[in-house]
Amino acid sequence: ELGILFKNANAIEKMKKVQVIAFDKTGTLTCGGEDSARNLLRDGVKDTVKDLSTAYKTVMISGDKQEIAERIGKEAGIVRIYSEVKPEGKADVIRELKKEGAVMMVGDGVNDAPAMAVSDISVSIQNGTDLARDTADIIILGDDIAKLPLAFSLAGKIMRNIHENLLWATLYNAVCIPLAALGLINPSLASAAMSFSSIAVLMNALRLKNMRGADHE
Repeated sequence: ELGILFKNANAIEKMKKVQVIAFDKTGTLTCGGEDSARNLLRDGVKDTVKDLSTAYKTVMISGDKQEIAERIGKEAGIVRIYSEVKPEGKADVIRELKKEGAVMMVGDGVNDAPAMAVSDISVSIQNGTDLARDTADIIILGDDIAKLPLAFSLAGKIMRNIHENLLWATLYNAVCIPLAALGLINPSLASAAMSFSSIAVLMNALRLKNMRGADHE
């Protein structure tokens, strides 16, 4: 409903470990054809980068010449730029960045796939190439890169929800099972309590459906 697809459960847990976000330039931060360039920032990129930069290190990796890459990076609000990087070199940049912490790679093209594969977690927009989407752990439906901060918020809320449910289930079993074993709880009451526990866990999980695009942390 929010346009964010987590392809596996590990991706949700890995989100909290991210320290560095590396963006591909062409097709990810920028759009447009050859004549415009591929050098027009997508809508919402500036705000997205500003939002993410408060909590993460942001970098841009581009195969373009230094002058062009730095201009686009400046427009986007990214200071750390890797320019004139060949496709096979993007993976090397990611390996270097991983020395600073867990790295998320955000890309959309065939030449981004090797870098996405070696990153700790990878993101592709839906309109990216088949290879990029297949490699990615997370897919942003459409091409709205502005949904990335929401993905972090959603992942955090999901993990808290899971921990809350596990805590509730553990406490319930720790209290009720001994009482039932000792015959201190009427069977009918124990059955009702079990149903209540299941409903409580379900209702807590359903709170995630109340999230909206503005629910950033």
